[in-house]
Amino acid sequence: MAARRDASDRDSNSPEQPLDGDLLRALLERLEDGESALDAKSDGAAALVLAALLGEVDAHLEGAESARPEPDATARHTPPQAWLRSITVCGFRGVGEACTLELEPTAGLTVVLGRNGSGKSSFAEAAELLFTGRNSRWDGRPKAWADGWRNLHHEGSRSIDAVVRVDGEAGATTLQRTWDAKSLSLDDAETQIQRPPDAPPLERLGWSTAAVTYRPFLSYNELGSLIEDSPSRLHDALAGILGLDALVTLADDLRQRRLDTEKPIKDAEKTAKDLAHRCEQLAQPTADADAEAAADPSSGDPRPTDERFAQAAALLGVRGKQWDLDALRQLLADRDDETAPPDADADGTHDSAATAASAPAISPRRAAATLAAFEPLDRAAYTQSLEDLRAAQQHLHELSSGEAGRAEQLLRILEPALEHVRCQHPKHQPTADSADLAATSVASVATSASDSDSTSATRTSDASDATADATTTTTTVPCPVCGQTPLDAAWQASATEQIERLRAQVAELAAARDAEAAARAALPTPPPVEPLRTLDAPAALLAWSERLTAVRSSAPSASAGPASAPSLSEPSASAPATSATITPATPTPDSLLTSASTDLDLLDELLLHAGHLHQQSESVWQPVRRQLEAWLPTARQTLDARPLAARFKEAEAWLRDQATQLYNERFAPIAEAVRQNWDELRTASNVSLEEIRFAGKATRRTVELDVTVDGLESPALSVMSQGELNALALSLFLPRATLDRSPFRFVVIDDPVQAMDPARVDGLAQVLERTARTRQVIVFTHDDRLAESIRRLQIKARLLEVRRGERSQVSVHPRSDEVQRAFDEAYALIRTEKLPPSARDRVVPGLCRVALEEAALEAFRRRRLGRGEPHLDVQETIEQCDKLLPKVALALFDDPGRAGHVLGHLNNSDLRHQADVLMACNKGSHGGLQGAADHQFLRSAKDLAQYLRSRP
Repeated sequence: MAARRDASDRDSNSPEQPLDGDLLRALLERLEDGESALDAKSDGAAALVLAALLGEVDAHLEGAESARPEPDATARHTPPQAWLRSITVCGFRGVGEACTLELEPTAGLTVVLGRNGSGKSSFAEAAELLFTGRNSRWDGRPKAWADGWRNLHHEGSRSIDAVVRVDGEAGATTLQRTWDAKSLSLDDAETQIQRPPDAPPLERLGWSTAAVTYRPFLSYNELGSLIEDSPSRLHDALAGILGLDALVTLADDLRQRRLDTEKPIKDAEKTAKDLAHRCEQLAQPTADADAEAAADPSSGDPRPTDERFAQAAALLGVRGKQWDLDALRQLLADRDDETAPPDADADGTHDSAATAASAPAISPRRAAATLAAFEPLDRAAYTQSLEDLRAAQQHLHELSSGEAGRAEQLLRILEPALEHVRCQHPKHQPTADSADLAATSVASVATSASDSDSTSATRTSDASDATADATTTTTTVPCPVCGQTPLDAAWQASATEQIERLRAQVAELAAARDAEAAARAALPTPPPVEPLRTLDAPAALLAWSERLTAVRSSAPSASAGPASAPSLSEPSASAPATSATITPATPTPDSLLTSASTDLDLLDELLLHAGHLHQQSESVWQPVRRQLEAWLPTARQTLDARPLAARFKEAEAWLRDQATQLYNERFAPIAEAVRQNWDELRTASNVSLEEIRFAGKATRRTVELDVTVDGLESPALSVMSQGELNALALSLFLPRATLDRSPFRFVVIDDPVQAMDPARVDGLAQVLERTARTRQVIVFTHDDRLAESIRRLQIKARLLEVRRGERSQVSVHPRSDEVQRAFDEAYALIRTEKLPPSARDRVVPGLCRVALEEAALEAFRRRRLGRGEPHLDVQETIEQCDKLLPKVALALFDDPGRAGHVLGHLNNSDLRHQADVLMACNKGSHGGLQGAADHQFLRSAKDLAQYLRSRP
């Protein structure tokens, strides 16, 4: 059984970003629901997916079984929130001497105004460079753009730094980059990070990753490129915020494993295809193939058709069939010179008649190979072997036709007859051999002279053994031939003695037969007939092969038949002699000797021809054979790897499908925020944003933006103006940068107003106001239309102005903040001569109250947030104060419950007149001021506001 692994075990190459508990649980549930369907596509794919989710792919491939864990359901860690307090620039871009942009590190809208070339964007670029290490303004630009980072009017060291307030930390965090006076490259900077005492390292805050994932910076360059660049860029920008990067990494890992697995498979398949194509070409001999085979040019013999090429092509899966590697290996191992020809008998001889009738035809290539392996006959040895056989047969003939032959014939009669007599005795227990002999009548034995010599010799030997062991019986039986002559005990004794004499005479004949058989065996084996026929050998050569085969396999037979039966008591002198004769149809050594020279000439010529053909075939086949043998191990690995590649493919597809579904599910609330932004920004536009969704995979990943123009569907890029494209980019940027998972509570937007018409600028102001309720929104612009929209729409915002003097002397000035704006409006009312005094005395105290409340809350926010209290807690305290005195108490005592001590504090601080103004503003905003709302009243109110703002 496969070993199981704990969920804590992970492969060394598991993804760096582990799946969080929520994502892992969701994927495990989806895997359980779709496991059977996944395995139906590729067996084992579900187990591979589980191993991938747990980071155990390597162990899975080694046979380990992954244990399905209980997902970690703990809540996602929420990083502490970071707010920008200031940005300082020195000698960088458009700023010469050091200049600091002071910011309120809390939620709210800050608009930094300044003409083109004032240096305002230098602050945005500095902040982006500090947090991300890059500047989008220079991305894709010529090198000269990046080289212009040094301010021309500044000498000495250069630096940029940002002061950040982190919730929960009493002190501030400072990020700083410095360059010495001689540094020319941005990369030559020295980076320093200063953290408050006892604060954790910056790495634990996750800013490096978050600066890319949630990217709180949007430059004017990105407004256009975010939508108009490659589809994958927007996809990646939005996908990163969904927390699915680890899932994408898993799919990418499986994809790489699949590619690594498929590469040798594809290489092997390509090799197989090339080899199959090559084999198909070589299956039929052509002039080109012969040229490539480097055949002997002096030979006019065409290369024979080689069936091995067609067989190899078929086994290589040509025409869509599967590889048959076992059969291919057997084909490559089949060596013609190591195997007996197909028409050879077990002893290597050939039955020409049987071959002609039943042997299957062989190919010309195999016929040539068979004959090429045949050694040419030595003429002298061939002639001598025939002469030896002729002499042996002559000697055997002489003995067979003389006394030895007649003795053998008589012995064949006496031995069965004697055994027959003995079998008649009632106490005789015949052996199996003796019973067989006894059952054979003397007459039938007498006529069996035509049987084979080997059979007769065997029976004679068996009978002789029986005779030697038997004893003479007293039983008398009549002769089984004539039925009259008694075969008594005397006859038995005489027959026994005669048999012993006959055996001695027959021994020489047996030796002659052995010598004749040895001489036949010494004859050379002729080439098989079938290859000769296949190569169209001359008829004379075919006849010679058949005659030589017949001589090798045919033994002389003894044919004898007596004219009358001899006496059983003794041999008859007048019995005809038994002679060994050769059937006239049987070839003889003499006939082979007569044509020996001609036969061997024909044989040598044919063998030379077969050798040429074989050499031509092998010169083409052997290189291909070696290639096939070298390919076989890889092919076997390929067959084993194909199921694994299929599992990788299905597992990867499943993960990517889940990623797409999860993208859309998790993006749904973000898409809703995007549509809400677009609905406000598209004022007076006919383009409606209907749907936003992720689509595609790998290199074709994209974000589809479905838009309609007056209700009709249309591609977004083709119908939108540049201002609309910028507005759409901003709509996509803000939800991404303001997700709760981001540690950055600020967003920095550079020049979003360009190309927008006035109506759309109003929409931008409203979107920024809504975003600023929970985020620190910092907008840089040269266009006063945004400030005008903010004032006109009465949007709460802090306006700053960047001014540039000679030699890049840059300074930052307030531009009518909430306090100043309220006083400015009050002064305007006082200077309005036609305004009724009653109206002035009611409105002016109300404006002064707004200014005093804002001044008090500004001091309270600065104090509380400076101590590290979360912004939400500070805002919650402010919202609980709905009257003027509790708000002033926040500034003076940090406690709204001490509202009753406010007037006493002011009276004791030599601010008695300011105390009167405070009470007048509190009451006058409701019932009107009792007295003139003049310039002195406003000056006292401004002094009180300044006192409240300056509270530590």
